[in-house]
Amino acid sequence: MNSAIFFFFLVISSNLDIEYKSWQIQETGANVTIHALMDVDCPYCSRQRVVLNKLAMNKEVNWVLWFIPSSDKEENTHKLMANLYCIGELYGTEHYFKLSEKLLSTPNHLLENSNYTHTLLFSSPPIERLEVEACLSKKHADKYFKRAQHLVETFKLKGTPGLLIQPSNDASSFMLQGYTNYKTLLEKIKKASN
Repeated sequence: MNSAIFFFFLVISSNLDIEYKSWQIQETGANVTIHALMDVDCPYCSRQRVVLNKLAMNKEVNWVLWFIPSSDKEENTHKLMANLYCIGELYGTEHYFKLSEKLLSTPNHLLENSNYTHTLLFSSPPIERLEVEACLSKKHADKYFKRAQHLVETFKLKGTPGLLIQPSNDASSFMLQGYTNYKTLLEKIKKASN
């Protein structure tokens, strides 16, 4: 097993309260949710993205969230990720992953430019801004990302390629939703990487 692929933290926390949205359930049917924290400049992350994309497309997990690394403009980062969340909810996994890949291949200095990222999000494929704004106004996306960001800060994961895996209610047993234990999930990741 290539250790570089697994250069991430498996953070088990029962405090990550995620409300599954209809597009996640319909498209995957999985009970495991993986949230990814990645640095754009991370040498391991491109391979890790390939593996996680395979897992998501093979309906092994609900969805994968790419955290854009923090910068001096925290507010733009939060807004960017909230917009991406709503685009996924409204337009589905395919749009979500395409935009995620575009954002991850964008240089850091451009990610800090809200005009640039806004244009990127709503250009191709065409996304209806009013629909996304209506989604954002419901506040669930903003609340979700603040909760996720709090966990990231608590576990000091900023700038580190990492994963937050939403567990079952009994986090102390290291049981993940839909799997006997975390080793089963790692085996699936290993298989997807081949």
